[in-house]
Formats: sequence, structure tokens, C-alpha cells
Amino acid sequence: MSIRVTLDTNTLPPDEWLGPVDRAPFEFAVVSVTAVEMSGTSYSVHLAPLEQIEKLVPYGVGPYGVGPYGGTIDKDCLRRALSIITAGAFTDPDRVTGLTTGELRQRRDAEIICVHAREKREIFVTRDEKGFIREGRRAEFEAAFVARIMTPEEFVRTFRSGPAV
Repeated sequence: MSIRVTLDTNTLPPDEWLGPVDRAPFEFAVVSVTAVEMSGTSYSVHLAPLEQIEKLVPYGVGPYGVGPYGGTIDKDCLRRALSIITAGAFTDPDRVTGLTTGELRQRRDAEIICVHAREKREIFVTRDEKGFIREGRRAEFEAAFVARIMTPEEFVRTFRSGPAV
């Protein structure tokens, strides 16, 4: 049985930090946060050999078929994640236009963690300490959505000699 790990975009490529960890017991994946933005352009995203998990797409945003449409449960997750990331300043999951650059980034972070939760993955690895770890955010996210949030350094330190049984 493998441990399912979601890698935040800011941890790519993992080969730069994953070195001393035996990859065998882990199933690594990334969330596609750029499929909607890249749709219709000449760019494509290919992250082999990592599995790509589709992000949620709000109805009416982006072209049809770039990802699964979110429902009420997904909106609740997104609302909660936005509340944690922004300390309550931005919590409307239906707000998708007129966002500042910072709000767009916060929304993408919320979408990533909600996809991680929807897929029932065990560990989320990120370098975004401001959004996911500091000021009690790690504890809030772990209680609400995930088993563990770790930085790449914490992941390596924890699993250097293999996962604990």
C-alpha cells in the first residue's frame, strides 16, 4: 500500500529535494492548476512521471472539459480553504472575476488543497509556508482537510529512512 502525496507546484521538480528518500512506498501527484489558463494557447503542461489530478472548475469558468465541475461540497471546501488562507478576508467561492493577483494565487492554493482533500491523499508537500503553515494554518488545514502538510525539508527528514509503520 502506497502513501499518496500531493506536491504543490512550488515544489517542482521534486528531484531537486527528494534525493535521499526511497520513492517506492509513495505515489506522487500534482494538481493541474494551469489547465484552464493554458487552454487555447500553444503551451501544454506535461509532468511525467507524476500523476496529474484535475482541479475543480467552477461552472461557467474556462472551456468545457478541462476539469470536473465543482458542486456544493466542493464550494464548502473552497470556502473553508479560502477562509484559512486569507484569515477570513476572502471566502466567496463563486468570486472568480475581478480578483487581484494575490487573490488569484490564494484561490489557486485553495483549489489545490481541496483537490488534495477530494482525492483523500495523505500528505501535501508545499514551500508556501505563509499560505499553508504559519500562524496556525497547518493545524487548521490538517484538522479540516488533510492528514499532514509538510515542507520538502520536513518530508525528507521524516521519510529519509522510509515510512514509519
